[in-house]
Amino acid sequence: MQLLSLTLYQTILSVIFVCPIMILLATMAGRCIPQRAIDRWRIFRPFPFESERFYRDFIHINKWKHLLPDGAALRKNGFSKKHMAQTDPAYLKRFISETKRAELIHLFSIIPLWVFGFWMKPIWVLYLLLFSTLINLPCILAQRYNRPRLEHLLALAEERNTYDEHIQNRTETKIISAAHTCMNQE
Repeated sequence: MQLLSLTLYQTILSVIFVCPIMILLATMAGRCIPQRAIDRWRIFRPFPFESERFYRDFIHINKWKHLLPDGAALRKNGFSKKHMAQTDPAYLKRFISETKRAELIHLFSIIPLWVFGFWMKPIWVLYLLLFSTLINLPCILAQRYNRPRLEHLLALAEERNTYDEHIQNRTETKIISAAHTCMNQE
């Protein structure tokens, strides 16, 4: 429902100035939501059709994923998702959480485009929606592709830690047992 009538020049200027504001607001909204709330949302679970094969063979994600920018560079304390720096469970949990937040922010960046309908013709709003979707969808797909892989690594890391603790406990028990044996022999 177009309420204002702008010239082409005014429309272009409005897009140039309003889009960055909307992206900033989407980022701020995504950052304000508590992580424990985001972690519970079902939208971040894989859909039935999503598999590594789907992303590899149909989407060909390995051919273009490395070209995506990492938004962490834009923030002072941003969490880089370009490369995995560690394999300990705490880091992997944070990485998984950050993929959910990044996906949410990219979704939030698409949603507010209806606002342009107040001063633009519906066809131009549709073009903006298509453009925004084309810009944000690769980032969303990358997060959805990486998350199950990270969750698998997290399960392996937690299993490894459990095994290491078990071995450490057995070793400590053997040392204590050996110490008791030594003390009893004296």
